[in-house]
Amino acid sequence: MLKLRRLPLIAVVVLATASLPAAPLSASQAATGRRATRTLPPLSSAPRDSLTRALVRGNISEARYALERAVSLFDRESISLRYGRVSPAPTGEATLLLRDLAVRVEQLGPAQQRTARRVLARPTDGSNPFPSADYGSAKAKHKCSRSFALCFFWAAKGRHAPNPKDSNPSNNVPDWVDKTIKEFEKVWRGEVITQGYRPPKRDKRSRHHGPNGYTDIYLSDLGDEQVYGYCTTDDPHAAYLETDRYPYSDVSAYCVVDEDFSRTQFPDKDPVTNLRVTAAHEFFHAIQFAYDFYEDAWFMEGTAVAMEDQIYDGANDNYQYLPASPLVQPEVPIDRSSNDFSTDAFLNRYGAWVFWRFLTEYLTDGGARDPKVIREVWEYADGSRHGQKNLYSLKAAVAVANDHATDFQDLFADFGAFDYIADLFYEEGSAYQQYVNFQCAPSNSGCTTSDGGRPPFTAKFLMAPNTTSGRRTHKIDHLATRYVQFTPEGVSTAATLNIDLDAPDPDRGGIATLLVFEDTETPSFYRFTLDENGDGTLVVPFGTATKGVLVLTNASTNLKCGKQQPRVSTACQGLPEDDDAPYVYTATLLDP
Repeated sequence: MLKLRRLPLIAVVVLATASLPAAPLSASQAATGRRATRTLPPLSSAPRDSLTRALVRGNISEARYALERAVSLFDRESISLRYGRVSPAPTGEATLLLRDLAVRVEQLGPAQQRTARRVLARPTDGSNPFPSADYGSAKAKHKCSRSFALCFFWAAKGRHAPNPKDSNPSNNVPDWVDKTIKEFEKVWRGEVITQGYRPPKRDKRSRHHGPNGYTDIYLSDLGDEQVYGYCTTDDPHAAYLETDRYPYSDVSAYCVVDEDFSRTQFPDKDPVTNLRVTAAHEFFHAIQFAYDFYEDAWFMEGTAVAMEDQIYDGANDNYQYLPASPLVQPEVPIDRSSNDFSTDAFLNRYGAWVFWRFLTEYLTDGGARDPKVIREVWEYADGSRHGQKNLYSLKAAVAVANDHATDFQDLFADFGAFDYIADLFYEEGSAYQQYVNFQCAPSNSGCTTSDGGRPPFTAKFLMAPNTTSGRRTHKIDHLATRYVQFTPEGVSTAATLNIDLDAPDPDRGGIATLLVFEDTETPSFYRFTLDENGDGTLVVPFGTATKGVLVLTNASTNLKCGKQQPRVSTACQGLPEDDDAPYVYTATLLDP
């Protein structure tokens, strides 16, 4: 039965007949979806440049690559002198690039370990070698929140000092620091108190923690590097070891954000908006670290972007990733985080926020959006001492769907169908499509849509009476979708559309839906019922239809965890078992 959420106008009809290498998981862990306690995450994607080529050729190890890439965040020139031209890291990637280094410190030689720990040092430590990440000789001031476990640090003078303007001289805190404190407190209130997430882990184990165990936020001039902010860790438990001395995956965090978000350095939005979305996004990374520092990148970044929208609903900074989302790239698996170090694939992990937003609108009982659904997924993924399951990202999402009495394959098929009509399903769907229409103009060959901002089609057929599409095949990867459009021409009201489908076995992810549009944009939904071989036939009224859209979905969650292909990262660093699956169909328009 097709489940519909928040879409009362849609007529529902069910009318079908059944005619880089990571530490591996054990067999039992792979079967249950439970992650090994500390599974080394794959390297984050980055532009194809001299540094990635050195890694691919085997000239440097993953650990050395992680060190050099982290250094390039703050001193790209020195890395370019050693390796050749090194491209800027994609904006927003600092947190995961520093994670790459933090988990691999123990795999470096002694001298390189010392360098790595300096790169991971706080601006107040006096050991970070980069001027953009260290206060140098400038005296640091700090203020701790009265209500939340947060402390804020800023430089009293020099390049990192915020504007000294102080409208409240009695507290001896510059206005911009007061504003930063206020926004982070709002984020804490929204993410920890309202949504119920565990707060970031206290940092008492870190050698250079602040005056207490609070989460420390540093204001630093990051704009020259085009870094808005990042969260990282100097927790001694962060490094991956073959023999784990610490059996859990949670670590403490500290965060660094720009000291003023000046328009000269960040012209895309006003300073306050940039501060707000950076605070919501990066602080959620600090929360994630308290659950599982080693989690899948598509889960970490996708939910962090979704959190921006939940805390600051009007900012809409998350829209920038729509061209890299399933709304525009439905054929890309939602859990694919990197692919041969390409920037496009890097963006997909951010575009995955659409899936997490979908869950908050779909898995609800009363129709209202429920942001706590994402927290339920993180609770299943929890690798700390508090966690019960320690499932990896995708299996955690499946578990939450089951808790809401929903089959994940049905859910994912609905996700593909609703993405085609995003303006009808999502609370902000009309705005999504307007943004996509603007961004995906014909001049932008890297972002192509058709039919008024609808996702791109695999095929289109103009169907005259008693004609057929012929036997057609489309191959679809796991957790991906393809669309095929049928448009009737010159038929009577008695016409029907017959579709014979040979899809993969439903246990291998085979599932399909037909949307039939008439005079309004609100379609009728038909879900194919497939037999154990994936075969099914659908016959639907088509005489008054304006078009039909066949939604072919590969909802497979079958992954061989820890067996990823080189330079391709999916959930649990897994090798998909059902990629490139053939979907064979024949559509016939009959008009008696």
